[in-house]
Amino acid sequence: MTSVLFNYLWGCATEDDEVAGFVQAEVVSKDPVEGRVLWLHVHPDARGDGVGSRLFVRAQEALVDRGADRITGVVLEGND
Repeated sequence: MTSVLFNYLWGCATEDDEVAGFVQAEVVSKDPVEGRVLWLHVHPDARGDGVGSRLFVRAQEALVDRGADRITGVVLEGND
């Protein structure tokens, strides 16, 4: 039996008490430990301010802290 560890991570960025963006990631396997970024959204008014980059780096750091040797991402078809 393959053991799979589901360990969801969430992050939210705010500007002036408003949500500017969020990220969801997870640890999807234990041997090797693989992390995956599932969602990363930035409000249109906050785009170009580095919000997405900061959220991605925080998700990456959190996955590495949980032992991720590899990190992949999910991109929706038609996403620019």
